[in-house]
Parts: sequence; structure tokens; C-alpha cells
Amino acid sequence: MKCYNHENIDAVGICKNCGIAVCKNCSSLFKGKLLCNKCREKIKKRKDTLPEEKSLNNTQKLIDNFDHYLALSKKAIGVDTSWSEGVIEHIKVIDMIRKTDNYEALIRKDYFLKAVHITLIAWGLNRRGARLKKFDDFKENILNNIDAISSLKKYELEKLSDLNQIKEQLLSVFNHLNVMESKAKLVSVSKTLAHFIPDLIPPIDYQNVYRFFYGDTSNPPNPRAEAKKFYEILQKFHGIQKKADLSKENHKLEGFNSSVPKMIDNAIWGVNYEKKIKARNNTHNKITYSPHPKNKTGIPVWTMISKVVKELGNEFTSKDIINSVINKYGDVNKGTIRDYIYLLTVNNSSRIHWGYNQKVRIANSKYDILFKNNQNKLELYDSKKHGIWEIIRSKDGFSINLKKI
Repeated sequence: MKCYNHENIDAVGICKNCGIAVCKNCSSLFKGKLLCNKCREKIKKRKDTLPEEKSLNNTQKLIDNFDHYLALSKKAIGVDTSWSEGVIEHIKVIDMIRKTDNYEALIRKDYFLKAVHITLIAWGLNRRGARLKKFDDFKENILNNIDAISSLKKYELEKLSDLNQIKEQLLSVFNHLNVMESKAKLVSVSKTLAHFIPDLIPPIDYQNVYRFFYGDTSNPPNPRAEAKKFYEILQKFHGIQKKADLSKENHKLEGFNSSVPKMIDNAIWGVNYEKKIKARNNTHNKITYSPHPKNKTGIPVWTMISKVVKELGNEFTSKDIINSVINKYGDVNKGTIRDYIYLLTVNNSSRIHWGYNQKVRIANSKYDILFKNNQNKLELYDSKKHGIWEIIRSKDGFSINLKKI
């Protein structure tokens, strides 16, 4: 495999950020990861940017293009199917509030409290390390604070000129609500209040909202720090609402866009989704070779390889393939041939760095023709002999896997 920038120099590895092959002079280690020099500089530049500057840039971008990001959030929610149940349950709860003639009576009813409890579970408050209190304990804690919650119902984010006028009430409710078995409160309390007073409180999570404003997902160290962040984030939502002129009058509330605070939350989701798409596209655009590289013959290199290996016998080496391709087709870059051997070998882990192999599939296509055996030799891939290999999605993107039967 040759360096992306120097085709005559062997690469030492693949950039973990953009996926290009790099030599020693074009790469460096950053926190144990190999990066090309360009990506290293970009990351360094991002690190040098103050969190406050990032937050202001993100916020202004959201305000200037609010409708775009709100529309984009629908695609994001559609892609993440794990949210389907949470969306449905959320809409049910908000519809109950919108249609009731007696709010204070409604929020004391078991069927409403159970609906909120079910929604919070669907929103992830009972997964991994998070443990929502069982319904009876959840209900008791809500009813103990129901008057304080109810007193905030008359306030709406869009109608408040100054959030400070209800700061003490907000922090009091936050501090007294305890709906989780654990001590962490920022996510659980905000998501709970978003289903009792949806026109005032947004749901806050770490992956979208917190990361959007603070650039990371590091939890505040204690309840006091969480209360501070809770109020800060409410102020940020209030500022976005004012600057973007968001209200029920100029934005129709329907479906998952159930309130002004929820619309802002969804638009933030849209911003983060667009960043993921752009990062994915940038990585794909920087892939060193496509499955159809240009060369003097006009014949794709993978086609050359697939033809010559059929004449090489049961076992052969990369060198055998390179020599056979050059003998048969003339002046073809050796590094390119070598790279395509990696791309075509079903059990070579580096094959996922090429664009065509960055998709989930079983190895049964025209790009899955080689297998590397225990003697470090290559063979024609046979699923009956070598097992069923596949490309799967992993936490780092994609990886190869021998499928268990």
C-alpha cells in the first residue's frame, strides 16, 4: 500500500480520521491514533478554539438556518429507528395536555403519570446505567412536587421577556425532583418536566443538546453543577427563541414538533445530523481509490486481478498477481495493484478503508474474490471452504467478520 501523497513511498498505515494511506513523513500519532498531517492540524485547530466560541458559532448557525435544520431533524429521526416508540409516546402525552380542560386534575391522574413514565423509558431513562424509579416511587415524587410544577404551567418560553423572573422556581423544582435511582439529574429532570410543562422546558440530553452548547458530553460533577447547567441551557434556548422569533403563531406545532422548546431541540438534532453526514461524505471523498480507477488500458484494476488469478493455480502471492497483471496489461502502477489486492481480500481488515467496502454486506460480490490463508498465501475465495465473510457496522465505522453458522 502506497502513500496517498507519495505514490512511490510505502504507507505506514491509514489515517484514523479520513481513511487515506500515509507514509511516515505524512503522518503522526495523536492520542495513540495515526492521523495524516492535515487531519492532525484540523483537530489541533479545533482544540485551540474556545468552547464559548464554538457555542456561539453553533447557535448563530442554528438561528440563521432554523427551518432548514428543523426539516433536517425529520430525516435524522427517520434514520434512527430506535426513536419510533419514543416519538409515539411523547405525542400521546402532549396531546393529553393540549386537549384537557383541567390541567391540574390531569397531571394527578394515574393514566397520565403512567404515560409519562412509559415515555421516559422509551426515551432511554431505563437503559445501560440509567434506572428510572419504578412507577409507584416515580408517582410519589411527582405528586410531592405537583404544586410547584403546576405553578410553572402558566409560563411559556416564547412569552417570557426575562427568564430570571422564574429562576428560583425553576431551580427549586429541579432540586426537589428525583425520578431516578441514581443521583444524576440533568437529563432525567429536564425530560420529565418537558412532559409536564412542554411550552417552557426542553428535554436535555448529552449527545445532542449538551454537546451542541459545550462541545463535549462530560457530565457535571454534582447536582449543584447540574442545576447550574440546567438553567444555563434554558437561557440558551430562550435566547434562540427570541433571536429566531419562534412562536406557535409562526411555526405550526404538530407531531414531534410539539412545542417551541421541542422544536429548538429538534433543530439542534438537525445540526448534529448534518455534521455527521458531512463528515461521512468527506471521508468517502478522501478514499484513495475507487473501484474503477483510471489507467491507460481503460480496464478497471479489479477486473485485471480477477482475470489473472484464475490462471495462477490454487495458491499464489501478491507478487504473483502484480507480475501477472503487468505482463498481461502492460504499465500498471504496482502500488495500485497491491491496494486492490487488499480491497478484494475478504479477510483483510484494511479492505474497509475503500469506498465500496464501506457498506454492510455479505462477501459474495465481484469485489470479494480473494482469501489469505494461514501460510500467508492467497487463494480464490470459496465460502464453503473459507466460511462466510461479511462487512458489518461497528462502533468505529465498519469491520470484517466471519459469520457464525
